[in-house]
Amino acid sequence: MSNVIQLKRKTTTGAPALAQLAVGELCLVIPDSAIYWKKDASTIIGPIVVGTSGVWGSITGTLSDQTDLNSALALKATIASPTFTGTPAAPTPTPGDNTTKLATTAFVSGAVATAISNLVNAAPGALDTLNELATALGNDANFASTVAASLATSGGSGSPVGNDKEVQYNNAGSFGGAANLEIESGNLALVETSDPTAIATKVIVYSKNIGGRLLPKWQPPSGVDTPFQSGIFFNQVSLINAGGGTAVGVLGCTVTNAGTISNPTIASTNFKTQTRRFINTSAGTAGALASTRVANLECWRGNAANMGGFFVVCRFGLTTLQAGMRAFFGLSSTATTAPTNVDPTTSTASGRIGMAINTNSGNWNLIHADGTAAPTVIALGANFPVNTTDILELILFAKPNDTAVSYRIKNLQTGNETTGTLSTNLPASTAFLGRLMWATNNATAAAVAWDCSRFGLETDF
Repeated sequence: MSNVIQLKRKTTTGAPALAQLAVGELCLVIPDSAIYWKKDASTIIGPIVVGTSGVWGSITGTLSDQTDLNSALALKATIASPTFTGTPAAPTPTPGDNTTKLATTAFVSGAVATAISNLVNAAPGALDTLNELATALGNDANFASTVAASLATSGGSGSPVGNDKEVQYNNAGSFGGAANLEIESGNLALVETSDPTAIATKVIVYSKNIGGRLLPKWQPPSGVDTPFQSGIFFNQVSLINAGGGTAVGVLGCTVTNAGTISNPTIASTNFKTQTRRFINTSAGTAGALASTRVANLECWRGNAANMGGFFVVCRFGLTTLQAGMRAFFGLSSTATTAPTNVDPTTSTASGRIGMAINTNSGNWNLIHADGTAAPTVIALGANFPVNTTDILELILFAKPNDTAVSYRIKNLQTGNETTGTLSTNLPASTAFLGRLMWATNNATAAAVAWDCSRFGLETDF
């Protein structure tokens, strides 16, 4: 559109006729001091009285001719690319308005304040300006590249390794999977493993299968590993162990002894002599027994959910051997009754699980019986010889309401061990058992003796 105003002049009073003006032209009627505008072919707008109409702002006075009007209009800004002077005012758009309306100083100030507020968004005072943020980032124009390069050498790159659920760790700058440490349902889980090598200045925590029972263990720098102790305020824990003088040490139980009890002075001869233990020695008459048994039956396999179950650890050995001697160490359904001189590898007199011999030579046996049929005898072989130098360890474990009993037998002198599970010819699920240890000289008229370091029992009830 042209910026030139097409203006005609009329020197007589009254509005111009339609035919006198082209569309868009103005007509100054000088005698009336009025202006008319032809809006379209059929419409003339006016009269606009120059001296009073707000349309023309500050144009006042009487216009005598076209020159006067042009002089007045020259004071006004053009429509295209106008230049304003003074302090012009305009309506302030609504905050957030992104149309083509004029942006007043009030609108701009509000928009800037809002943008800064959103950018800062409750940042601490030390980081609420761009200058402070730049300083905090080390004024590094390549900060993103710097951080990426740092992460590439910090172990934070790459993908997890190992099996599902394994805890990840920094393995010389790369991801490593801890094979024995997992997350199960948000909890830390120790995976079954063997005893690790001791490390100086570090204690290693791990999980070990001990007689079929998974237990948390710890390995100190000394290499003397041990399981975590069960809470005696939750589980029932009972112990028969070395005492003093002629007494057997007990915790949580009462025992009955047949024979002579002694507690030898420890010595440096071998593993056995360094171990605190008590010795039970029989009389010297043929058929005499040396026995230690509990006063009450203590555990069972269980016959319903959450019923029964036990964990047994017995460390024992032989002190004096006699030809044809017999011995048994384990759990028996007749533990509260004094044992008699019977062959434990053939007798059907009781339900039992334990280690037995019927001679003073050869090797130990693991036996188990339901109390109605002959025992099942498992020969343990040359790693478990009958002698007076070794200490043997028998571990038995049954979960509550279990149909099987797992075992571990270890020669503590040599380190040899054997493990397995017993599932047949077991004491009945309703049969209660107690701890029993005995040996007899059988037909030899000379004392027989055995020793025990400890005989522990743990149950959930």
